Amino acid sequence: MRALRVGVLLALAHLHARTISRVPRVAAHRSTTNTCLTSTASLAPGRTMSTRDAKRRSRMPDAVLIITADDYGYAPGYNRGILEAADARAVDAVSAMVGRRWCDPAPLVATGTEVGLHLELPGPDLDAQLARFEELFSRPPDYLDGHHHCHARPEVTETVARTAAQRELPVRSVDSGHRHRLRASRAITQDLLLGRIRPSSPVLPTPLAADGALPSGVTEWMVHPGYRDAGAGSSYDAAREEDLELVLGISAELRQRVRRETHRQALQPR
Repeated sequence: MRALRVGVLLALAHLHARTISRVPRVAAHRSTTNTCLTSTASLAPGRTMSTRDAKRRSRMPDAVLIITADDYGYAPGYNRGILEAADARAVDAVSAMVGRRWCDPAPLVATGTEVGLHLELPGPDLDAQLARFEELFSRPPDYLDGHHHCHARPEVTETVARTAAQRELPVRSVDSGHRHRLRASRAITQDLLLGRIRPSSPVLPTPLAADGALPSGVTEWMVHPGYRDAGAGSSYDAAREEDLELVLGISAELRQRVRRETHRQALQPR
């Protein structure tokens, strides 16, 4: 049944791609949520890459992709989906909300997945949440990002950048302006962010579609896999199952097309 639902998602993506292919292309990667739904197709077991696939991959030898699952600790249903994705190696990193009652480190650590701090504001300050992370996980986080991009708010950007630089923690940059400010403070960050924060946005970013290509450098794809949880109160509740089915369905195909790494692997201190 899951395979059928994933197939439907990808079929709709293909139909949308045929529609937008008649429209002149505009500059890509303008913002985190300005992504388009296009086609993708998983390789069948035992199938080798086609000549077209091989050529596409050869065009992006310097492209690295990090798939990050946000919101671990938000709700039991969301945790269950995140853990399923982590166990399947469909995501490369998981961002934990350490102030939430459902942030249980044991099952997440057992997956062996990289774990970062998903900062929440308003709430305890950054240092307090970093300390709470170390209390729960018995080590510092591997990277830093924020719920609803709160870490990128103008009033906290400098503090986040300075703290991250001191600790050599990679930080998620949400757009080019934020990226410039982080790097001006010598903080480590990726080159491009893909993903959606609203259910109405397309589920699959254009550069990750079967006929797309990632630019050189490090791209992070932010996803929110999970199962519906009525007690969570999240406007993104139903969309989490779409994200889960998508990452489980295309993860293997993406590994054939682009190098997948964690934040620590891809974003080494210079």
